Amino acid sequence: MADRHEPEQPLSQLYVLRLWRETAGAPWQAMLRPADGRPRIGFASLDALLAFLMAQTDPATPQADEQASQPSEWDHDHRIPDNSKRP
Repeated sequence: MADRHEPEQPLSQLYVLRLWRETAGAPWQAMLRPADGRPRIGFASLDALLAFLMAQTDPATPQADEQASQPSEWDHDHRIPDNSKRP
């Protein structure tokens, strides 16, 4: 039987997670900032965040980094927060 070499997934991943919503009734949004200096990743919904995290930790999923995008504003389920509105 041939020995298949599959890329190893990291044993740990560290992110800073920010959750917010624009108004009291608006859906929650999220942003992950990888601790290793990679670009931040925004999500327009908690479902999109969960899907990304599941892809990061599922060995059957192709590299999740390739699936994620680092948009400047909106890109389907991913969004970078507008920090200019913060006090």
